[in-house]
Amino acid sequence: MQTTLYRITFKDGRTFKVFCANKAQKQRLLDTQFRRDGIAVREIASGIHTIKQWEQILTSMKSNQ
Repeated sequence: MQTTLYRITFKDGRTFKVFCANKAQKQRLLDTQFRRDGIAVREIASGIHTIKQWEQILTSMKSNQ
């Protein structure tokens, strides 16, 4: 799973945060960057996890200690 959070900033200062839950969504977002002038796209977080995934990570870490 390629979860990523992006910050989209327009020339006029408006800022949006867009969450992409998979590779297809990520590609759709990046495609829009090339269709519009004045958009700056910056990846601000990669490897975002759901709470269920986070709980599994913690469980896994505890069992490895």
